Amino acid sequence: MNEAMKAAIVLFDQSIWNRVPEVLEAIKKAGLSVSDANVVYMPDAGEYRFVLVTPEIERNGPRIIYARIQKALQRVHVKFPLSKIFLSTRRVKSNLP
Repeated sequence: MNEAMKAAIVLFDQSIWNRVPEVLEAIKKAGLSVSDANVVYMPDAGEYRFVLVTPEIERNGPRIIYARIQKALQRVHVKFPLSKIFLSTRRVKSNLP
């Protein structure tokens, strides 16, 4: 594991990891269909992202899904940057060390 990845792990653990269960709970309560969720290191971004797998992307497009996520988080007062969420239609395996 390189130094950039180690730094990203520390940053991710401190600022976001604790809220991931709350985020997922809020999204599910809002009725968004989530078939899988994982934390994945994105080398291009140089950080970890919370990956949500949902078939609704194909029906509604990512902008609508991100808007629904934002509303769901606001409803339950969970602060979580949308920039740390990655939407996918396919399952992505976690690469946490």
